[in-house]
Amino acid sequence: MHTKYNLLNKPSTGKWLFIVSSIIALFWLLCASVNMYRYAITGAVFELLSLPALTGAFFIMIVSSIILFKRSTRKFFPALAILILIGAFLYTGYF
Repeated sequence: MHTKYNLLNKPSTGKWLFIVSSIIALFWLLCASVNMYRYAITGAVFELLSLPALTGAFFIMIVSSIILFKRSTRKFFPALAILILIGAFLYTGYF
């Protein structure tokens, strides 16, 4: 019996999600602590990279929630993930 190749079931997926989320967090921390618009080139680079970083952050939330749903054996973990995901969407939408 053949099993389907599923990227979400690989153990290395969690490592890649952690690496990408760490890079995004470092990007936002750097941008929050440094005046990006002091020079024109840094402002332009910030503007070019901010939308992909924001999209990546939402993608990581969705993928990690899907992984949690697939691997969860307890019933309250998926419900907690849904609440956190909804809270994150509402927070980023209103602030």
